[in-house]
Formats: sequence, C-alpha cells, structure tokens
Amino acid sequence: MSGSGTSMLSVLFVCTGNICRSPMAEGMLRAQADLWGVGDRLSVDSAGMTRWHEGEEPTPEGQIAAATRGYFIGDLRSRPVTSADFDNFDWIICMTREHQRALRERRRSADQAQILLATAFSPYLGTIDIDDPWGLGQAAYDRALDQLEQCCADILVRVRASVAA
Repeated sequence: MSGSGTSMLSVLFVCTGNICRSPMAEGMLRAQADLWGVGDRLSVDSAGMTRWHEGEEPTPEGQIAAATRGYFIGDLRSRPVTSADFDNFDWIICMTREHQRALRERRRSADQAQILLATAFSPYLGTIDIDDPWGLGQAAYDRALDQLEQCCADILVRVRASVAA
C-alpha cells in the first residue's frame, strides 16, 4: 500500500479448511476496519489450504463466537487458495507456520503477495500459530477469536499508519 491515500491493501486470511479461523478473521477485520475508518482502504477475503469444505459456511461454533462479538460471517463460503490469489492480494496471512511454508513453496515469484503469519503482527501473544478450534468446542473458538482479535487490531495499526503516510 502506498502512502498516497488512494491505494487499497488486499488481505487474504488462510487456514486449513476455511471454515473456522480464516472466516472469523475475515469478518472481524472487515468490521474493525470500518470502525477504524479504513474500511474503504482494505479488501479482505479468506481461503483454505484444502478443498475439504469447499462451498460450506463457517462452523456453527465459529459463527456463534463471531456473532457474540458483533461479527457476522454466516454468508461466507469456503474456498481453496488459488494460484491467482498470489497475484490478487498484497498480504496472505496464514494461521500456522505449516500454512506459511506450504504457500511459500507454491508462490512463483517474490514479486507476488507477501506470505505472513497472523501472529507476526502481534508477537507478544505468546504463540506462533493460531490454534485450530475445529472439533474442540465453543471455548476453543472463543480462544482462537481472542488471538485473532488482537492480530486484527495490530494489522489495522499498520493499515492506518500506511493510510496516514
């Protein structure tokens, strides 16, 4: 994103199946960006490393966790990461080191999207990977959302600084 004030930053969140962490992060970052006044400078999407859940909506637990905090994600549908995503996004933000490693291997050129860890924006969280809550109950989704909320806030600090530059 350039400092011109007119550029759009595009972000793709990636988790394993695109039914838990990445759609929660997508819905959260969109909502927070609007609250921070930078929603018009940010394009957000999410995808999964696999096709296992392609076309499915986020898990009920993820939708509940998100809705409890004011984020609606029920209209999102799972999709896999595509080769076009490497050209269409500025940042591809991964939930785990394994996702990051696999996507870096798939990227064709260093000129394409930066492939980052979600926790790179919030190193003080005390974790490197965002834990996968799938199948672990509502409390696990709430914990993952806690981690993601801090990461998204820290991402927005960078976005706001870029817009102001």
